[in-house]
Amino acid sequence: MTIPPISQHLLAIIVFATVTLFVLGVAALVAGPSLRERLVGRASAGASAPASVRQTRDGWFQRLLRGPIESKLVPQGDQRSVVRRRMIQAGFFDPSAIPTYFASRLALAIGLPLVFILSAPLLVSHWTTERIVGTGFAIALVGYMLPPFYVSRRIRHRQTLAREGFPDALDLLLVCVEAGLGLDAAVARVGEEIGEAHPLVGHHFKLMALELRAGKTREDALRNFADRIGIDEVMALASLLIQSEQLGSSIADTLRAAADDMRAKRMLAAEKKAQELGVKLSFPLILMILPALMLVVATPAIINIARTLLPTLAGSGGS
Repeated sequence: MTIPPISQHLLAIIVFATVTLFVLGVAALVAGPSLRERLVGRASAGASAPASVRQTRDGWFQRLLRGPIESKLVPQGDQRSVVRRRMIQAGFFDPSAIPTYFASRLALAIGLPLVFILSAPLLVSHWTTERIVGTGFAIALVGYMLPPFYVSRRIRHRQTLAREGFPDALDLLLVCVEAGLGLDAAVARVGEEIGEAHPLVGHHFKLMALELRAGKTREDALRNFADRIGIDEVMALASLLIQSEQLGSSIADTLRAAADDMRAKRMLAAEKKAQELGVKLSFPLILMILPALMLVVATPAIINIARTLLPTLAGSGGS
């Protein structure tokens, strides 16, 4: 079934309009500043000279991310802080990660349906125009949701790795503090030692050590450390250490109590997984092993029944 001429013309108009709007939008984003903006920038050369030199040296993609995309696509205020926190938890620490995230959502929402519509006459020539356009909208929705799905999967994976390695890091931190090291030096030492066994946890400890060296207060460094990882155990530990410092209690005792609690939670989680294993194995057993087992058990009985009944049926049929 071929596409009617009217539908072909409508499809061509849709493709032309989509491509035109996409090109105009990209051109508007990539275009340089207006004459007024260039004159104002030149008048204030003293303050803006380093930024202009940096913008000239950067590539067009970096200028696009810093300028038009960040001003037109990236939300501001609290929503930007939430997105920034999710980017950091996913492991994207570069400031350009936020505009790249929103630009990728827009590009996939436009590019994927555009590719489908352009290739539809070759791939699904028997489809009607309405079906092609509807599928294009569905593909656009999928493309728009792909970056958040990827970021969420990456956050869950990194949090799982952090949850597995943090009890060992906490034990090592307790050993360092009980050996006489201060908390700042103990954090730096843990970041160096735990990196081979748990690289992600070691990276987070190194970042906290760098913040402490840069002059941040211990409270701010601990809060940033908990926000970067984003799991309940680390947030609870950060709160305990902050309260311990404010109240003047022993950090070693706080770490020891937190380590015991985290070790108990780790054991409970392992026992929970072990108890759930039987339930999870029941479905593969029923679907795959049980049919084969029933076939092996029932085949001899079926053969005996066939040997007994077939001659009887053949004799009764002949008589």
